[in-house]
Amino acid sequence: MENAPKSKHLMNACPSCGVIMDVSSCDPYSKVICPECSTAIRVRADFLHFRIEKKIGEGGLSRVFRAIDQTLNRLVALKILNPDFSKDAGRAAEFEKEAKITASISHPNVVKVFSAGSDQDHYFMAMELVGGSSLDEMIHLEGKLSEKKVLDIGSELVQGMNAAHAEDLIHRDIKPGNILFSEDGISKIVDFGLARSEISKGSELGEMWATPYYVPPEKLYGVREDFRSDIYSLGATLFHALAGEPPCSSDTPSIEELKLLKQKKVSIEMSAPHVSVSTCELIDRMMAREPQDRYDSYQDLASHFSQARNKLSQSSVLLVNSGSLRIDHISRKEKLIIKRGMMAVGGVVILLVMMFFWNEFKDNFSNGIEVNKGIEGVQIVRSGNQSTTEKFQGAIKMMEMKAFGSAERVFGEIASSGETRQPTSNWALFNQGLSLLLQGELKKSGIVFTRLKDKSYYSDRNEDKKLCVFYKNVSELLCLEKPVRLENRATFGNNSFESLALLAIGVQNWELGAFDEAEGYFLGFSKQRFPQNYAWISGFKELIEPYLKDLGLLRKFPVVNRQSNYKEMHSALQIAEEMLSVTETERVREHMMDRVEILREVSLRLKAEEQEAEELRLSKLRLEELEKMFKMKADVKEYSADYRFTKGLNVIELNKFRHPEFIGVKEDYVKAWEFAESFMKNVIDGINRYGYYGSVKMKDGSVRNLKIVSADRDQFVHIFGAAQGKASVSVGQVTGPSLRAISKSFVKNIKDKKIIEERLQEKVFFSYLIGELAVSATLSVDITDSSFRELWSRILEAERRS
Repeated sequence: MENAPKSKHLMNACPSCGVIMDVSSCDPYSKVICPECSTAIRVRADFLHFRIEKKIGEGGLSRVFRAIDQTLNRLVALKILNPDFSKDAGRAAEFEKEAKITASISHPNVVKVFSAGSDQDHYFMAMELVGGSSLDEMIHLEGKLSEKKVLDIGSELVQGMNAAHAEDLIHRDIKPGNILFSEDGISKIVDFGLARSEISKGSELGEMWATPYYVPPEKLYGVREDFRSDIYSLGATLFHALAGEPPCSSDTPSIEELKLLKQKKVSIEMSAPHVSVSTCELIDRMMAREPQDRYDSYQDLASHFSQARNKLSQSSVLLVNSGSLRIDHISRKEKLIIKRGMMAVGGVVILLVMMFFWNEFKDNFSNGIEVNKGIEGVQIVRSGNQSTTEKFQGAIKMMEMKAFGSAERVFGEIASSGETRQPTSNWALFNQGLSLLLQGELKKSGIVFTRLKDKSYYSDRNEDKKLCVFYKNVSELLCLEKPVRLENRATFGNNSFESLALLAIGVQNWELGAFDEAEGYFLGFSKQRFPQNYAWISGFKELIEPYLKDLGLLRKFPVVNRQSNYKEMHSALQIAEEMLSVTETERVREHMMDRVEILREVSLRLKAEEQEAEELRLSKLRLEELEKMFKMKADVKEYSADYRFTKGLNVIELNKFRHPEFIGVKEDYVKAWEFAESFMKNVIDGINRYGYYGSVKMKDGSVRNLKIVSADRDQFVHIFGAAQGKASVSVGQVTGPSLRAISKSFVKNIKDKKIIEERLQEKVFFSYLIGELAVSATLSVDITDSSFRELWSRILEAERRS
């Protein structure tokens, strides 16, 4: 563990004004306000030999930053324990333990820890920076993940978990957020913060740090956890990825509520009916309620993952063999009805339900394709109880329902079957290739179309010649993985089976990024009318709608130029992000994401540049207006000296400021002068109402006993007696303390406490403006009004800074 001295002082300079600040007590990469110029700046970006670039994550216990290890010149993820937990010796020890645990594991599917230590009581660990997203983000973005992708991820994670298990470690918090992906798609487990040795005792139930969705049942009962607990959590995580929702409906931290939830048997088949049988069995066994019913070793689990992946790659659609119903193509709602019916009723009712949905399925194909009567070029060959025609029709329906993966497997089975004759085999190959194109699988589709090209001339008969030429022409264009120019449309006849080539070429162009050419082929396909014996092709017209919709979005993508400012760029970014959120095709989404990322980067750069320019402008403006503020205060000093606050206010109002700081200072200054003027007005009103008799000290040092009977803004009138007449003294020659004494004599006549406090506020600002700051500070202590205290605080702060 690296440990830096705790006594050093860390200093940062403000980039705006250059003032040096002691930031030893600040958190790494925190934002503070410069005490000199009030600029918000980042401090402690240098942390030991790491240079922090930005925050990339934050959890309950720690924050994670992207940083450069300046010693080795490499990017790392710098994880720093949150300040409150750094002060907790127990938490700090757990954090150090996590670093040691993770560092002991060296495996490509576990995030590597490079170093760990502490600096100024901040505990840290430097880890491998994983460039991709997390499984949590992937689920949030895509919803349900494909079965193949989930099995690939799970297979890799099992290897990483096995490596941890080899060190006698269990993770104890496997969840989507703790699964990251490298830029090349490798799955990695992160955050062993809850990990412990299998030989240690079970955790206390006082704190539920594991995530409720994925917590194994045994943890809720205080039973010692082992590697099978991690298997449960991984199963629950993969369940979430397959179904698009977690295995339980509540994220409550209540132990008792969780116990009730975990008692219910959960099966992936009910939440994700599209998942294959082998994968359902795998996930269900991983999530068995009792640990002994789960896999008893990672080797066994890895083997079952391998089997499930192999079965998925080789699987074909289930047929109606030996009385079993093929329901892959039926909607999810229909599947659930069938399955629940099969569990709820006797055998006779089961058969009736199955027959009902089978008849519905056949009716769906009655428009343009007659079951068992064949379609153009497709012969009837039975496999068990289902003909090749029925298989072909089922796969066509899958295409219409956008179940392209299932359709591709059926077409592949038909094409490779020894019982399938021509031209059925070639039609199956064509549609297999089209299914792959619709999934974005260019390389695989190229292989299929190469096979079609090799088999294109399957007959020398004249009646087959047109089909043979079609297969040759279309396969030659689709096996090269190159955009096809629009003039090639003329190769294929209108309103015939040949027009199906327009759809396939359009999709290939789309996947290659040739969107304009793709549109030409899509529009050409949409205008075709197909003969009755090829009516099945008409159902594919709906497949082009997402492409045309996304192309419309792409063409409306906001355009900016080099002269655009931050406001324009940010507005364009918001529009672009909204467009991105409603795209349907992967290729346009990728295309837009690249452009959105550029907009985001340029927007951030422009914002930084404009902020920098604005900070520079304000810095120069502050220097100019600081001098202007000094001059204004000097100009009004003579008016405050002889209490002519109204005239002083007029001078202040003539001064215009543009810097936010001095705009605020002026506004506060105006309020202070208004309070002082109100003080003088109330003194004059009090004299005219009550009179005043007492000693009055003059500014020349003399003290006079005066009976003041009237007053105005310029003079106090006093009398000597009934026979001696009247005289006056200039208001400006009376001292401030005497004016406060005169004011105080009138307060006894006021009963309203609020008005009494207002008079005290006036006295504070009067004293402040005539230069008696200590007196005003003493008087202010007794005032509780919050708006006054805020104003007074700002005025004192401005006084200090000037």
